[in-house]
Amino acid sequence: MKPIVILADSRRMGTCRSCGAPIEWATVLASQRAMPFDPPIVVLPTLVWDDVPPSVLHVDMDRTVVHFASCPQAEAWRRARA
Repeated sequence: MKPIVILADSRRMGTCRSCGAPIEWATVLASQRAMPFDPPIVVLPTLVWDDVPPSVLHVDMDRTVVHFASCPQAEAWRRARA
């Protein structure tokens, strides 16, 4: 599965307002919107030069679950498409 690219400094913990499960939020680079993941977010290894952390991370989608897929109340949060 293709990795999702997130902003490294956007990760934060939270709680799902529907099911109460812990979630980890991260901003997706392509959409600039926050996406909830079931913790922990597993990132693919990247090369770092001069000990400078990268500004983006590639999420391993084979080992990370988007909370929309696991939340029993996910359908209640979906918006109608135009």
